[in-house]
Amino acid sequence: MKQPPTKKELVSYIHLKKYEYKVGGSINAEKLMYYAENQHMEMVRAKEWTPPKKENQEILALTAEI
Repeated sequence: MKQPPTKKELVSYIHLKKYEYKVGGSINAEKLMYYAENQHMEMVRAKEWTPPKKENQEILALTAEI
């Protein structure tokens, strides 16, 4: 049975895909987001990724707006 990725593996995976995107590899922005979303959903299902606390979500949302 395949083990879901750890948080560290998810971050490494996203960095690799982002690098591929930046150097003009075979990935585009849509694929990058698709891969990230799939990895995230897999970790949520395995209960290996927990959402940030409510106050942290608000800070993140405000930061994203800026």
